[in-house]
Amino acid sequence: KSCEVVRGLQKAGLRVKVLTMEPYKDPDEFIKANGKDAFLERIRNAENSFFFELRMMQREYSMDDPAQRTQFHHSIAAKLSGIRDEIERENYLKEAARRYYVDEGGLRRLTAAYGRSGAAQKVWNEGIPGSAARTPSQANGRRTKTAAEERETRNEKLLLTWLADEPEIFDQIKPYIKPEHFQEGVARKAARGYWKILEEHGGGNPASVIGMFESEEEQEEAASLFHTRLTGLNDAREREKALKDIIVSVRKTAADREQKKSENGEVELSAESVRRRLEAKKDLQALKGIQLHLKDAPKQE
Repeated sequence: KSCEVVRGLQKAGLRVKVLTMEPYKDPDEFIKANGKDAFLERIRNAENSFFFELRMMQREYSMDDPAQRTQFHHSIAAKLSGIRDEIERENYLKEAARRYYVDEGGLRRLTAAYGRSGAAQKVWNEGIPGSAARTPSQANGRRTKTAAEERETRNEKLLLTWLADEPEIFDQIKPYIKPEHFQEGVARKAARGYWKILEEHGGGNPASVIGMFESEEEQEEAASLFHTRLTGLNDAREREKALKDIIVSVRKTAADREQKKSENGEVELSAESVRRRLEAKKDLQALKGIQLHLKDAPKQE
């Protein structure tokens, strides 16, 4: 609620600092316990409203968990992108990177990616656990995808987001899903980048993957790949079934795409193409009997 008050004052055009009375409930109680001089000292050290909001947001994440720390860093970028003044935004970005141990260049690129859509905060809010994210690119007037393309794209996003949130599942699925099973372009390049992080480090910040792309448009699209989640899945068994369905869908779509190219004469029939078909058939058969092991989802407040 304090953050809502701060934002309301900011919208009214006021520069805001935040004075906290913790652990006391009001100034009267604080002064009775500590005296007037201590209260005046608190006023002098009132907190910048931007960093007050970040501090409140940070409480919603476990900073010991790489996935949740990543989400918090994305929320910083989304908030930074809402600062219109370029110099002010740069000053806050540098200080946020210093305070929260974020790579400054990566944070700058991620902020630019969120800012391009003009709706960055909404994108981030819809991408927190338990929500289904919209991509920033939906605000940019691009070609409307068919229903089949939307499903294909969404399943790839769901899979990448799941891996970013719970990198421990990578060892269970990597025999069946590879980066080349993603659509060509940004999705496949991002998958390759994140596969490398998973292989070498067991997980990490997707912001480093987003930094692989040069244009803001590609960075925006890459950022959206890590912010799509299914809602209402709390039981481990439900989550395991949902993840299995996503993996099967991504793998089958890749196989169908390969077969269609062959039928259309886009690729020549060769020993390699035959091998890939047989591999796809084998993977899909194995996936029917795979038993994933997931934990119950964290309960949402």
